[in-house]
Amino acid sequence: MVAINTKKSSHWLWALLLLTVLLTTWTAINNDSDKTDNPIELAKPNTSEGIKNLKNRASSIKLTPNESLIADAKVIPWDKLNRTEMGVIASKDLFSPHSWVIIPPAPKVKREPPPPPVAPPSPFTYFGKIEEGPKGTLLFLIGNNKVYSVKKGDKIDAF
Repeated sequence: MVAINTKKSSHWLWALLLLTVLLTTWTAINNDSDKTDNPIELAKPNTSEGIKNLKNRASSIKLTPNESLIADAKVIPWDKLNRTEMGVIASKDLFSPHSWVIIPPAPKVKREPPPPPVAPPSPFTYFGKIEEGPKGTLLFLIGNNKVYSVKKGDKIDAF
């Protein structure tokens, strides 16, 4: 294992920190903005007078043909831009829900005719029958926990 001398490395760190602080202070004191020959003047490009002033300044500065095209491209015709008033923008709902899903129309399906009518289920269950008995053919039915013996034409509990 290598032993590191912490006192020696901390001296280097302090020296680098001091150098960084000195360079930062020197840069802040020696500001280059006051040494420029052409100070930048702010113009009002949203008025026609501001645009004329910008064009006059651009024409007074002698530029090569490529530079003049770049200078003309930087002048924006603010009069021709369409602007909306702040009240119109504020009245719109900016966070309204919106869906990009396109729902296709439902296919037309030919309806099938309704099914034929069906009789309701019988309240009785068939239990059996006796053929050729003394009273004729008897049927035995179960319903309501009772056994009924019926023949053709009988009524059961007024059903």
